[in-house]
Amino acid sequence: MSRGCDSTVSRRQLVSALGAGTTAAMLAGCVGIGEEGEEGSVGVPEDADLADSLLIWSLGTQPEGLEVVKERYLEETGDDVEFDIQELGYDELHDSQQASIASGSGGPDIGAYEGRWTNQLVGTGGLVNLENQIDQETEDAMVDWTWDMVSDDTGDGRYGLPIDIAPVVTFYNREIYDEIGITPEDIETYDDFIEYADELPEDANWMGIGSGVLEWRWEMLLRQQGGEAYDEEGNLMINTEETRRAAEIIKELYDTGTATDTEEFTEPWVTGLQENRIATVTSGAWMAGSLIDTVPDMEGQWGIHRPPAVTEGGNRATNHGGSNLIIPAHKDEETIARAWDFMEFALTNEEQMMTIAREAGIFPPLEATYDDEWWEQEQEFFGGDTYEEIVDLATEIPTMRMISDHREVYERMGDFIADYVNDGYDSAEEMAADAEETLANDLGRDVA
Repeated sequence: MSRGCDSTVSRRQLVSALGAGTTAAMLAGCVGIGEEGEEGSVGVPEDADLADSLLIWSLGTQPEGLEVVKERYLEETGDDVEFDIQELGYDELHDSQQASIASGSGGPDIGAYEGRWTNQLVGTGGLVNLENQIDQETEDAMVDWTWDMVSDDTGDGRYGLPIDIAPVVTFYNREIYDEIGITPEDIETYDDFIEYADELPEDANWMGIGSGVLEWRWEMLLRQQGGEAYDEEGNLMINTEETRRAAEIIKELYDTGTATDTEEFTEPWVTGLQENRIATVTSGAWMAGSLIDTVPDMEGQWGIHRPPAVTEGGNRATNHGGSNLIIPAHKDEETIARAWDFMEFALTNEEQMMTIAREAGIFPPLEATYDDEWWEQEQEFFGGDTYEEIVDLATEIPTMRMISDHREVYERMGDFIADYVNDGYDSAEEMAADAEETLANDLGRDVA
């Protein structure tokens, strides 16, 4: 039984403020009920009975929202369903789900999975295809770029529903901005960060960027420029102007002392924030809650503004993080039907999705929720700033294709760029050409 998508769709206070560390959430799609999606794939059975239990694996603060919505689901349906909503660690959740899908047994009935990794599971054929359940109204209700993370290499199929996304913003230390006499309006591009770096106190930097995790900076800057790593057929597009420019920016931030080689959430990074030695944090919306949890004594000292553009007048919207809800294809028909029924209720309805956003502190992909007055509330930790900037950015984020090999490409691009930063290549052009050729050979993919 399907309960239809309500077009009114709708760390603790987003974590009071917007998700403390829910880097991996769930990407699920609004689907109707059909027997198969893409040829040969498993779909949602049409007339199956609904199972009387559901095991859900989730991450971070997600259970706080799902537990509330679960109670509403039971009340509205009147069904007697036993829910077991578990929170797993990041590595455990992903490794365990990969293992269960590979073996075709065990694992959750609904699983949260990192948005940018979901295509990896799609490529195994181990996920339920929800495309026959997702009508055009539901597809249009979500920010359009989220569907790239739950489709196959050619953009077909819908193998999950988005539960959260992570528009990138810059969180800034107001005291440092005031000390050097600038406002958020003075920061329009990364060149502005570099220009004002000379005016910072001697032991301060604009940002901490860990050289061991440069892959997400590459992806973030690539998407921001409207770049792609793959064409419509899944062929590689690594040696592009957008990838080269992303690498050049990262290197320049290090070379000019604008960034320090300090990874987020390490002790040096936290100390740098507390001692006013790191002026900004440019990251996904979930970082709001992480800052509240990490440096609670700095309430009122931080603010929010748009991230810098790559070029003057360029796009300032991009994404870092978010997750999907997925259903393993090896589950029985009754379980698949129940899993979809709950996902549809929780993720395609404005009221339920907004409840998850508030309770779990994650940013929703459902555009109808962006009209909620909650986003307009002044946030004390951020000096009275609201989350409206995040809402505005969410719909401006460019699309970016994903493929089943994206996880490997992503992680190895971090290594290529780190080598470039450390002068292992004479130019970004040399690095990008080597990365493209090496990855094409190793993955057995063509170059576009």
